[in-house]
Amino acid sequence: MLLLDVTIVVVALPDMATALHASLTDLQWGVDGYALALAALLLGVGAAADILGRRRVHVASVVVFATASPLCGPASGPGTLVAARAVQGVGAAAMFATTPPLIAWAPRAAGGVTESAPSTLSHKSASTPSS
Repeated sequence: MLLLDVTIVVVALPDMATALHASLTDLQWGVDGYALALAALLLGVGAAADILGRRRVHVASVVVFATASPLCGPASGPGTLVAARAVQGVGAAAMFATTPPLIAWAPRAAGGVTESAPSTLSHKSASTPSS
């Protein structure tokens, strides 16, 4: 979903320039506002997810991203678009930081996995099945 969003924006840039009467700089900020927010918050959100719970942070990130997405379409000007894209970047950072750990600790047995699982897999735990 995160990369698809970037692709959609890149494809839509010519139409956005016309509809918003946006300059090249405005369009660059529309793309880079998202990337900047994502990159700046990625590590911090990952650390916060380790403390607050990955599943909880992931659900919140999907809500933030999904709430900001429909704000981009009806944007009345470049500033509104850049702000909405930056909010999308915040949600994207949290989704990007929490998805791999959630997948890595997906339940492999009937017992499931708890929220307190370590944030990284060791070689032993990755190769040794649990009893």
